[in-house]
Amino acid sequence: MQLVLLDVEGILGLNGKIFFRPGKPTIIYGENLSGKTNIITLLRLCFLRKNIFRSKKVKLEKEELLLDPLKEGKVNCYFVQNGSLYKLAYQFRDTGSQTKEERQLFKSDSIKIDWKESEDEMIEKLESVSWGDPIAQTIEELVDSLEKISVFPDVMNLLIASRNVDSYLKALEGEICEIPEALSEELMQVKDEAQKNQKRLDKVENVFLRLEEEAEKYLEEQPKYLDEILPEKGVDGISISNFQDIQESLEKWEDEVNNRLSEGIPEDVRITEKAKDDLDKIKPKVKAIVSVKKEISEEKENFESLIQKKSKLDSALKDWKEIVKKVNIPMKAWNMENAVIPEIDDFDFDIFEDSENVRSYFENLQKCKKKVNKLKEITSEFDFNSSEDLEKEKTDAEELLETLKDPEDPPEDATEVLLTDPASGGKYPVISIPINEYRKNMQKVNRTPRVHKKEELSEEEEKKLETRQKNLEKTLKKLSKAKQNLDNAKETFKAIESDKSLPEDKRESLETKIENIQDKIKELRDRFKGNGSILYNRFDRGDFNLDFKKETSKNDFSKISEVVKECESDIKEEISKIIGKIPEKILEKLKKAEKELEVELSTESIEKNIQKLEKIIKDLKEERKKQKEIQEWLQKEKNNIQDQLKDLSYSKYILKNLLPYPRALYKIADEKVDLEKIVDRLGDYIQESVEKSYRNIIPDQTLEFVHKREGEFEPRLNGQYISNPSGSQRAAISFGIMYTLASQFNLPLVMDEAADRFDTHRLSDFLSLTQQVAEENKNMQICLTIYKTNDVSDSELEKANTYEVQGQSYSQKSIQPYEAK
Repeated sequence: MQLVLLDVEGILGLNGKIFFRPGKPTIIYGENLSGKTNIITLLRLCFLRKNIFRSKKVKLEKEELLLDPLKEGKVNCYFVQNGSLYKLAYQFRDTGSQTKEERQLFKSDSIKIDWKESEDEMIEKLESVSWGDPIAQTIEELVDSLEKISVFPDVMNLLIASRNVDSYLKALEGEICEIPEALSEELMQVKDEAQKNQKRLDKVENVFLRLEEEAEKYLEEQPKYLDEILPEKGVDGISISNFQDIQESLEKWEDEVNNRLSEGIPEDVRITEKAKDDLDKIKPKVKAIVSVKKEISEEKENFESLIQKKSKLDSALKDWKEIVKKVNIPMKAWNMENAVIPEIDDFDFDIFEDSENVRSYFENLQKCKKKVNKLKEITSEFDFNSSEDLEKEKTDAEELLETLKDPEDPPEDATEVLLTDPASGGKYPVISIPINEYRKNMQKVNRTPRVHKKEELSEEEEKKLETRQKNLEKTLKKLSKAKQNLDNAKETFKAIESDKSLPEDKRESLETKIENIQDKIKELRDRFKGNGSILYNRFDRGDFNLDFKKETSKNDFSKISEVVKECESDIKEEISKIIGKIPEKILEKLKKAEKELEVELSTESIEKNIQKLEKIIKDLKEERKKQKEIQEWLQKEKNNIQDQLKDLSYSKYILKNLLPYPRALYKIADEKVDLEKIVDRLGDYIQESVEKSYRNIIPDQTLEFVHKREGEFEPRLNGQYISNPSGSQRAAISFGIMYTLASQFNLPLVMDEAADRFDTHRLSDFLSLTQQVAEENKNMQICLTIYKTNDVSDSELEKANTYEVQGQSYSQKSIQPYEAK
C-alpha cells in the first residue's frame, strides 16, 4: 500500500495538502503545538476509526475535531493498493446540538498514479476521477473493506505511532507479533482448504478406483447383457457368447435398422405426410364452417334481440326528449301554478332501471302544482304576491284575534276607543290606537296588534265586536288551510329540486344505453362479416357482401346458412378423395385399432376423421422415432464399449502418474500454515531488523534484541540484559520493529515525535537511515513528524519530502511545502 495524498480542510484547524512521494521520507516539520500531531491523528482517523474515538489511551471525541468557530470540515486520504486507487473521505458538520459525521470509501481502476507528475497535475487528475458509489459507509463496512485489501487496522495501529518509542514498549508487552484477526482467519482458511483438498483427493482416488473396477466389470458382463437385450429390442437370429462377438453383432443389427429407416419407414412417412398436407389444407375450411355455424347458432337470437331493443330505445329516447323539452318548472314553489308538465301517460317508464323514481318525479310535479292551485284558490280574495305575504297575513290575523279576545284598558287620554267604520256601512267596528303606540304595520285597523276597549260597551257595539271576531276566526281558518297547502307544496318542491337534473340524466342514460347496444350490434356484425369473409375466401366464393343490417338481417342469415351447407358438401367430397388415396396397409392398421375412417361424413365427423388421420401421422413418426432410438442406442453401446476401454486406460494412468503430485502439494500447504511458526518467523525478522537499524543509528554499541519465543523479546547490550534502555535506544529499537512490520505487510511507516530522544549525532544517523531505506525500497513509505530544532539542518530537510505546519491561530493551521530559510 502507498499513501498518495492527504487533503485537509478545517479538521483540527488544519488546512492543506501532503503528497507522499516514494523514494524519500516525508517529514512534517513545525513548532510545538503547530499541529504536527494533528496530522498523525488524521491518518489514524482515516485507518483506525474506532481507535480515534473509543480508545482508552486517546480520549479524543469527534466533537473536538471542529475547533470553534469552525462549523464543518473534511479530510480526504488517497492511497494505492493492489493496483487500484482508493479515497477515504470523512466529513464533519456541527449542527449546534451535535457533530454529525459522514464517512465513505471509494475505489477506482480508471487511472494510474504517475509520481513524475507535478502536484498540480496530480490534484487535477484526482479531482477528475469518477468514483461512482461508495464501497463502504459504516465503520463495520470500512473495516471489512480494508481487511479485504490487506490494509489491516490492527497492523496500522502499530505503524501509525504516536511516539518514536511506542513499538519498543508494545514489543515488551508481546503485542508486536500478534497476527491480525482477519489475516489469521484467512491463513486458517488456507490450512482448512488444504486439509479439505486432501480429503477431496482421497475421494477422487476412490472415484477412479471405482471407475477402473466398473470398466472391467462392464466389459466382462457386456456379452451376456446384449444376448438378453437384443430379443427385447425386436432382434432375432443374433447370439453373443463372448466379448469378441460384440462388435460384429452390433454392426449386423445396425445394418438392419439402417435399412428399415432408409427404405421402409420413409415410404410410409411420405404417404402420411402427403395426407397430412392435404388435411392441413382442409383444416382452415373446416374451421371457417364451424366458426360461422357457431356464430349463427349462438349469436343470431342475441343479435335480433339487440336490434329490437335498440329500436325500442330509439323510440323511447325520441319521446323522452320531447318530454324534457316541454318541462318548465318555476324557481319557487309559490309559482308552481305556472309550471308546464307534459302528458306522460303513454310513456314506458320501465326502460329505466329506477322507473319508480322517474314516475315519482313527475307525480311530485303534479302534486306540487295541485297544492299551489288549491292554496291560490283559497286565498283568491287576498292580494298575495308571495308565500311571505300569506304567512304574514296569517300571523297578523292570529295576533289581532288574540287582542280582540283580551283587549287592554284604554289610556287615560283616550276619548274614543271603539268606533264604527263608516266605509263598511257600520258593519265592522274600528279600533282606535293611541298615537304613541302607532306602528307602520298598523296602517289598517284590522292589523293592529293592540286593542283598547271601554269598560262598558253598548249592546250594538258588543254585537259588532263579536261579529268582527267571528269573521276574523273564519279568515284565520282559511289562511291556516292555505298555509298547510303551501307547506306541503314546499316539501314536494324540495324533492323536485333535489331531482332537477333527472330529465337530463335520464336522457344521457338512454343515449349511453343506445351507444352500448350499438357497439354490441357492431361487434356482432363485424364478427358475422369477418367469419363470413373468411368462409367465402376459403371456398373461393368471391367477395362477401352480406351486411346484416336491421332491414336485411333476416335474408342475410338465410343466405349464409345456405352457403354453409354448400361448403359442407364440398368438404365431404374433398375428405373422400383423401381417404381414397391412402394405401390399404395404413387403412388396415386403423381398422385393427377400431378407428376406421368414415366415407360418408357429417359436419361433426369431419373433425373426427382429421383427428384419426393425425393419429396415423403421429404413429408413423413415433415408429420412426423408436427406430432412431434403436439406432442411437446401437451407436451409444458401441461408444460405451470404446469409452469403457478408455476409462480403464485413463484410470490406471491417473492413479499411477497424476494424483500423487497434488496430494504432496496440499500436504506441504497444510504443514506450512502454522500460526505459531509464522509468529516465530516474524519475531526472527524483527530481531534481525532491530539489530541492523540499531547499528546504523548507534554504531558504537552492540545491541541484541533477542526473540525468545512466541513474540517475546529481551534487549541485551554488550551481552548484558538491560531493563531500562535510554530514550535513543528505545527509539532505535522501535524504528527497527516498525520497519519489519511495514515491509512484511507492505504498509507505510508513520511516526510522530520522530526526533525526540535522539541527540544531534544520533538524529542525523537516524535521518540518514530513513533516507537510505526510502531510496532502496521504492515501495516503503516513511512519514515522520519533527519539531523545529537546531538539531535538524536545512540540508537534511531538503533531502526529504518536507512539509511545514504553521499555526496562525488556535483554529487556523496551514500545511505548506517547506522552504529553507
